[in-house]
Amino acid sequence: MLDDGKITAYFADRSILVSLIKDSKAPGKLKLAENYLSVEPYALALPRGDEEFRLAVDRALSHIYRGGEIGPLFKRTFGDANPGQVLGTLYLITGLPD
Repeated sequence: MLDDGKITAYFADRSILVSLIKDSKAPGKLKLAENYLSVEPYALALPRGDEEFRLAVDRALSHIYRGGEIGPLFKRTFGDANPGQVLGTLYLITGLPD
């Protein structure tokens, strides 16, 4: 709808917006605001009560964040966009040692 001029603004999760800009007919005409107007809670669904599996998943994610693998994953998913300050902070917090 932005590409067709039917709307002038769109609010959504930042990751979705980055993807939409990347796939736009005219990405140079679109601007992503620096201020966050929503918080999108994301989580991985895990079986209830399987603490060993949850710990294995948490450790694997922590290693991805701490080892720097998240950068290439982000780039492969979202192109040349950079994670915002909030997401960067989340990477630091989530990458705490085991």
